[in-house]
Amino acid sequence: MYEPSLDDRYRLTSGTIFLTGIHAIVRFLLDKQRRDVRSSIQARRSLITGYEGSPLGGLDLEISLNLSLLNELGPVVHQAAINEKTAAAAVHGSQYTGTVDGFWYGKAHGVKWALDEFSLANIAGTGKDSGVVLFAGDDHMAKSSGYPASSEQSFRDARIPTFYPANVAEVITYAHHALALSRYAGTICALKLVTPVCDGAATIDISPEHPNIVLPSYLVAGKPYNKTFHPVVISTGSIPFEEELTTVKLEIAEQYTAINGIDTIKNRLAENSLGIITMGKNYPDVIQALRSMGQEDQVPVLKLGMIYPCNRKTIRDFATGLQTIVVVEEKGPFVEEAVARALIGRGEIQVYGERGPDDGYLIPTHGELNPDLLTLRLGPLLNRLSPSESVSVRMEALQHITERSTNSFPRRAAHYCPGCPHSVSARAPAGEISGGEIGCSSLDAYIEADGRGVKWIPTMGLGGAIYNGIFPFNGNQHLFQNIGDGTVLHSGLITLFSSLSHGANITYKILWNHVVAMTGGQEITGQPTLDDFSLILLGMGVRDITVVSKYPEQVKLERSRVAAHSGQTLALEPRSHLEAVQEALAKKPGVKVLIYDQECATEQRRRNKRQGTPVNHHVFIHERVCEGCGDCGRQSMCLALVPKETEFGHKTDILQSACNQDLSCIKGECPSFVSVETINESKPRRPAPPKLQLSDLTEPLNKVVIDKEYAIHIVGIGGTGVVTLAHVLGYAALFDGKKVNELNRTGLAQKGGPVESPIVLGNESVPISSHIGDGQCDLFLATDIVGAINPINLKVASSQRTVAVVSSSAVPTSKMVYDPDYLDRDIEGMTDLIDQYTRSEENFYIDAQDYVARLFGNHLFANIFQLGTAYQAGRIPLTAENIEKAISLNGQAVDENIQAFRWGRTAISNRSHLDDMVSLPKTNSDELTQRYQKRFNRTQKDAYRRLIDRILIADENFRKTWVSRVGELIAFQDVAYAERYVNTIERVMTADSLHGGAEHGYLITTHTAFILHKLMAYKDEYEVARLLTEPGDTKIADKFDGPVKISYYLHPPLLRALGLKRKLRLGPWFHPFLRLTALCKRLRGTLFDPFGHTTSRREERELVVWYEDLVDQVLLNLTPDNYLEISKLLWIPNEIRGYEHVKHRTVLDVKEKAGEMLQGLLQRRVEKTVEITKV
Repeated sequence: MYEPSLDDRYRLTSGTIFLTGIHAIVRFLLDKQRRDVRSSIQARRSLITGYEGSPLGGLDLEISLNLSLLNELGPVVHQAAINEKTAAAAVHGSQYTGTVDGFWYGKAHGVKWALDEFSLANIAGTGKDSGVVLFAGDDHMAKSSGYPASSEQSFRDARIPTFYPANVAEVITYAHHALALSRYAGTICALKLVTPVCDGAATIDISPEHPNIVLPSYLVAGKPYNKTFHPVVISTGSIPFEEELTTVKLEIAEQYTAINGIDTIKNRLAENSLGIITMGKNYPDVIQALRSMGQEDQVPVLKLGMIYPCNRKTIRDFATGLQTIVVVEEKGPFVEEAVARALIGRGEIQVYGERGPDDGYLIPTHGELNPDLLTLRLGPLLNRLSPSESVSVRMEALQHITERSTNSFPRRAAHYCPGCPHSVSARAPAGEISGGEIGCSSLDAYIEADGRGVKWIPTMGLGGAIYNGIFPFNGNQHLFQNIGDGTVLHSGLITLFSSLSHGANITYKILWNHVVAMTGGQEITGQPTLDDFSLILLGMGVRDITVVSKYPEQVKLERSRVAAHSGQTLALEPRSHLEAVQEALAKKPGVKVLIYDQECATEQRRRNKRQGTPVNHHVFIHERVCEGCGDCGRQSMCLALVPKETEFGHKTDILQSACNQDLSCIKGECPSFVSVETINESKPRRPAPPKLQLSDLTEPLNKVVIDKEYAIHIVGIGGTGVVTLAHVLGYAALFDGKKVNELNRTGLAQKGGPVESPIVLGNESVPISSHIGDGQCDLFLATDIVGAINPINLKVASSQRTVAVVSSSAVPTSKMVYDPDYLDRDIEGMTDLIDQYTRSEENFYIDAQDYVARLFGNHLFANIFQLGTAYQAGRIPLTAENIEKAISLNGQAVDENIQAFRWGRTAISNRSHLDDMVSLPKTNSDELTQRYQKRFNRTQKDAYRRLIDRILIADENFRKTWVSRVGELIAFQDVAYAERYVNTIERVMTADSLHGGAEHGYLITTHTAFILHKLMAYKDEYEVARLLTEPGDTKIADKFDGPVKISYYLHPPLLRALGLKRKLRLGPWFHPFLRLTALCKRLRGTLFDPFGHTTSRREERELVVWYEDLVDQVLLNLTPDNYLEISKLLWIPNEIRGYEHVKHRTVLDVKEKAGEMLQGLLQRRVEKTVEITKV
């Protein structure tokens, strides 16, 4: 029995396959060899070269993975180039042999940079029996670019015929045509590949005979045309070559489009005075817009496959009988200009495009077009020529969606991957902002914190050159300029040399992470060793170079140290010295270089996974010691740090399945970090739920079926497998015999940003587009609720049509990592918003990440788990068998993913069983009381029981927190200390009861009990020692299946006072000292307390008194009218968090805020008393 394989997309020669836009290019390269073999000629040799850049960022990796396959039928050489320009020159060079086809790839920005080389190569022509095709990735929306860019203007300037595919299938078709034309006419040809095509995926039908290529029979002076390659192009001798290009080769290109049917017309015979000319990705946009307005068969549409040169005869024939032509294109006017020229002298035909009637703006020339935007722009024009109710209805529906209220919720932005070295290295000294660059370090532009952000984002490698135009006019103030190692080798060295030449006062901070991380983790072509690179810098004349490394002992700089001249310094420092190094370099004049050496964390993780290297070092945050202050997030900017709510308040946790062991989070003053080294073959324990069989599950009731098309809109977070989820559905549709068109809008999503994957399923034909119109989504599958409520996503939903299956997991945004006060996680408000614009009675919400963490110990199974819930809810019109077959085909953690899918199904079919599998045993207040009593001696037991019974609030939640807090304060100090706490709460409870407390759930008592305990149980050395050594129900060591070595990261105050500026890592040998410290708690606050005389400890003791005084003041002024205001005032100290200087800052802020609120409260009380007296 035939078993499908991922290799089918390349090895099958006929049938239906599933391809992405990137796969389509590789498929063409293979088919090109096969066609040559079938033509009974030797397969031509090929050179493939270019520079990685989105939206073609993964092309070079895909080529490299399949290089052996590409070489089966003929020699194929792949050169990952230093930059786009050298690649362009190499492709030009490939034509000198006459039998090597050349292929170049890069983004539109690279096309602009390599334009002069393309112009030269095109005048020179292609080899005797070869051709050249350029693949240009155009990012019209700047999803993963510094600015939006398109390539057609550049190609026209170089007179390069340009094809524009509308979909994945046409990438293969047009590439074959481009190569055939290039081989015949001797002109370079190009494909304009926009992001929706490159990032798109679809089922396509393939055949060895497709496309059928017909070559023109072009005559020159009555003889068949034969191209000539011109190896030397120089001066006026190039004019005849240019003449041939402009008068012969481009005319051949026009003929080629005509005889091969490259341009097509839809509705040629439609009776309408208006026609539309469009091309590429905008063709499905136009058709969808017309379809939504009920006009799909009413308007003639000319689709141009080649947008330069445009076939003038085709345009003129199309215009016959029309009075108005609208050119619909992005980044125009481009084709519009060609259409207008082609129709000169053709009578009174109105040509609209960028501008419409009355010279007003019509088709936007910025960003991307989409069917809904075109509906709003074309609808009025269609109605003016021929009024239609269906046009008006769709326009009104879109207007209503535009006017929706979406409230204010946090937005997810791209951020550094967990453990990324740039999250630390890109930081400038306090008060400064660095110059930005293309690459991962540009993500600093999204960070709102001291020392973060960027002054500019330049074009590739030119950040320092921008400063050349600034420093002569600002007194040559010092600047830090960030730049990645890939960018330096691409073009940055020239910029650095310009800074040296002009005398800028600048420090280049080169972020040496060994890969081009932004576009997929490619190796940097030709990257030298640090020693050799330092030699280059010294040779250029750089006087001060400092290498800062995570592993300085592994860095070798012997040759460069010897080569350094008098007056040149080359230093090597550990990364803990980064701040001091930056400060020192900033004080030196001229050009300096700081090289920050640390491997890309994501690539390191991938390599370890490929090589099967076990992780033997883990870091945890001790929940009780943690203060939830966010300092670890500010130190590391790491997305593996996630908020966690506990009975003792907001804390921070480490998402172990995302942690890359960078350890930057342990810096600062917080003592809550504990590291674990595994011994022998110990490894973390993973939950192992019972395996579900497919036969254990019943099929969903009322399962949807595809009626023409079925639209699924997936929303998620980059790096969590959203694209994998989309491809699973794509392959499942393929196996089901369905058709699919999908798009994975990733952009910067691989950096934790938002991802959207619209998928449109069809029965008999491939849906014309993956675009889901506003209000036209059937299933809103949101694996991230923050992304779900973004208006850009929610607008596809409709309360009449859309069912939402949403993960309610509170996954933090990047800002939440470093700003604990930015914890806007109003899940209820978000679900209400989604319900407002969907079929709320059928929606389903589940904390998928929490469920899979409990089931499998890994959050990365959450998306497939949620797919299971959507399937069992009857919202996926595919079979479970084929979904599981697609999961198996993916080949990643197959068993776990299939189980995640099945357990997700149980969330619908048997929720109680699922909940039983993941629920933790609940402890009631009586059990907690008994637990504390076991820890106390007889005297403490009696006192403890007496104290907790003085507050008799029946609510179980309050009772649990109450008995634990009283018990904790006895453990913290003694019974007397706990009694002081109870005395205060008792007074509060009395006042609370007299002024409406019962109506408010005794909110004032609850708030005061929480805050006073928080302040009284301050985490000094004794308490931290107690918490770190106290036996708990879930010890950190119990998280592993074998022996481990536990270490603590502490910054003892005595050593801090003596000048130690970093934490010490203290191993298991230190555990007895911690226990001894905990036992010395009776010294706390006495004359003999060795820690109690520090500023921090005095402040913490004073805080307790301050809060007790605050409580007494507000109780004197408590009334039913100001009840909620006072409860809010008493809660303000919850913002006091952290250790040492971090805590001190929050104390100052809280006291100021509480003082202002208290003053306002008292003032209003006085004013009210005066009013009453007057009455």
